[in-house]
Amino acid sequence: MKKFLLLLLAIITFINFKPVFAICESQLDETLYNKKEIKSQILKIRNRKIIISNALLLSDSQKTNLYNLFNQDNQKEAILYLKLKEETNLLNNLNNNKNISRIEKRNQKKTISKIKKEIELIEKNNEADFKQILTRKQRAKYNKLKREIPLN
Repeated sequence: MKKFLLLLLAIITFINFKPVFAICESQLDETLYNKKEIKSQILKIRNRKIIISNALLLSDSQKTNLYNLFNQDNQKEAILYLKLKEETNLLNNLNNNKNISRIEKRNQKKTISKIKKEIELIEKNNEADFKQILTRKQRAKYNKLKREIPLN
């Protein structure tokens, strides 16, 4: 029942927010959207934000602030996810090549780790900024919803 309500809420929210987030999508670099994995990840992030924001009953000014946050971070995250995918593919190629030293493989793993940390930092900062937009009651509800609606 809970999942059904969340799904229904997501559909209603998507209909309400679609014009706003269509602008975000159009502003992204075309090359990023040629990557299905990046688009999929961005859509997961966007859908989760839409579901949560609609469940919190945000005011118009809060929705505008959320849109601005989303627009900024969406582009940054998309670029980092693209870099992460490319670096991971490079690591896989290095692992398949027996002539590559362990040092090169280790350096590639470090590069991937740095990119993941950058993504986590953006998400953490985004969440902190988002919480500043919310009232006390909305923050409490947000913390509860955050645990109920997984990103992946």
